[in-house]
Amino acid sequence: METITVQIPIYEDEHGRLRVGNTRVLLDLVIYSFHNGSTPETITE
Repeated sequence: METITVQIPIYEDEHGRLRVGNTRVLLDLVIYSFHNGSTPETITE
C-alpha cells in the first residue's frame, strides 16, 4: 500500500492562533462546528 502525503493548509497567525488556508477562519471554530454536528459542506459555506 502506498502512503499519500497531503499538506494541510493551516497557518499560525501573529497571535499564535491557527487559521485555515488563506482565510481568517479559526481552526477552533471549524472543529467546534464539526463536533456540534455540522457537515463539512455546511462548515465550508
